[in-house]
Amino acid sequence: MIKKVIIALLSTVIFSVLLGGINYITMSDKTIEGLWGPMFFFGLYSLPGFFFLGIPLSVLIEKITYQKSFKSNVSLYFTKFVLYFVTGAIAAFVFMMILAIAESEIYLIGQELVSYMMYGVIASLIYYHISLIIGGNKK
Repeated sequence: MIKKVIIALLSTVIFSVLLGGINYITMSDKTIEGLWGPMFFFGLYSLPGFFFLGIPLSVLIEKITYQKSFKSNVSLYFTKFVLYFVTGAIAAFVFMMILAIAESEIYLIGQELVSYMMYGVIASLIYYHISLIIGGNKK
């Protein structure tokens, strides 16, 4: 479980640096506050997601894939890749719906929903690949 916490922390840092860097690149007036401020807020908002969704969903994915027998590591990798991809999209969708309910607005489909789901997929794939590097997977 300690490995999963370390994976979640590293994933949060990498995710917030990535999104902060993208935000910085798209800014018209580039200042150092324009780099560190968004990174901090991306990390602040993504850390609970990695802890409260990332860790339990990774345990669920490990249980699902542990029950199956895979003939090669490549098929195991792509199966987990798809599972992390889907769970990232679903987690972002649920997060977006919670925000919509809190703001008394419903977003059925739109650019904002698609971008949140894309961020969820990126976050989950970062988590998955960090777990591969650290060796948090039993299989």
